[in-house]
Amino acid sequence: LIAVYVYTDDQQREARSWYQPLPVLLLLINGDVVIAHELMHTVGATNKYGPDSNLPVFPDGYANPEQVPLNPQKRAEIMAGRIAESSHDSRMAESLRQVVVGTKTAHEINWLTNP
Repeated sequence: LIAVYVYTDDQQREARSWYQPLPVLLLLINGDVVIAHELMHTVGATNKYGPDSNLPVFPDGYANPEQVPLNPQKRAEIMAGRIAESSHDSRMAESLRQVVVGTKTAHEINWLTNP
């Protein structure tokens, strides 16, 4: 994972990072949330969003899958990267303060182990 901070035209800091699984595939991405998401892949985390829709997948892609009512969510699960606003709409988390590591992701990266 390579992360570089650059300044955009309006002088706002922008993070760019690359994650290179084998075979090598370069992706240009922006933001701390995406850098953390890509870093989590290097320790075994899988995506928690739909490949066609980019929407968080229920329940593992939701920060709080037990919330009632379910939507809108207040945070994003890090491997979904998006905050579910409804069953068909979501928005990108803007900072790491808006993300959580869900139970499935925590198991995948060995932060939690089965009893």
